[in-house]
Amino acid sequence: LFRSMISGCRHEESDRQAAGQSVPIVFLVASSAAATCERLAAEFERETGNRVAISSGPSNALASQILRGVPGELFLSASREWSDVVEQGGMAAESVPLLSNRLVLVVPQGNPAGVSAVPDLLKTEVRRVATATENAPAGRYAEQALAAAGVDVALAEKKKIVRGGDARMTLGFVARAEADAGIVYSTDAIGEPKVEVVAHLDDSTYEPIVYPLLLLKRGQHSEAASRFYEFLQSARAAVLFRQAGFALLSEPL
Repeated sequence: LFRSMISGCRHEESDRQAAGQSVPIVFLVASSAAATCERLAAEFERETGNRVAISSGPSNALASQILRGVPGELFLSASREWSDVVEQGGMAAESVPLLSNRLVLVVPQGNPAGVSAVPDLLKTEVRRVATATENAPAGRYAEQALAAAGVDVALAEKKKIVRGGDARMTLGFVARAEADAGIVYSTDAIGEPKVEVVAHLDDSTYEPIVYPLLLLKRGQHSEAASRFYEFLQSARAAVLFRQAGFALLSEPL
């Protein structure tokens, strides 16, 4: 499978190697998965000598960059919506649903506003509630959960919502106590000691959180990118993803 996938795609790399160049694989990654992917990229480089440059941000912004022709070989989106946009734009060679995640309600250390569940966000002690921007997957999932709990309209009317550009920025608001609570991915909360998880949101209140991995058409012409695409689906990668709190959606290669 691997050999057939990369057959005939080595000329560009061979030319670069002949010229003494080392061009990194560009991997566009949803911010919530960036830290784990940095570790995987480092492991791949140690094993193969192929460098990987991580470009992280909200999935919607990364998808827009790909459609505008920004160079990149792989894309890991935090939602099907933005991977579909890239595929429908004719920019993907292959894709696989790789990971899943969950939403949690977090508060600053000590929980000064006394939040223990989503309805508590309407308490007068809660002045600001952090979510990601509505265009980012984390923000859309949070909006769905707030609507299902029946608190979205009241929070908007009281102007309590503050928005981060992506999941990591949203977590930062809570970690710095600039918000009294926030809705973020469980994987982000695991790695931040300055926040406390007070509730795991019912996953029936928001659409399934799926991270599709795409080998972009530019990547299909690179043996190194194709190898990295497979490496991210390997059992070794699965160990790191699970340690970070992600669930795997397919059996490792």
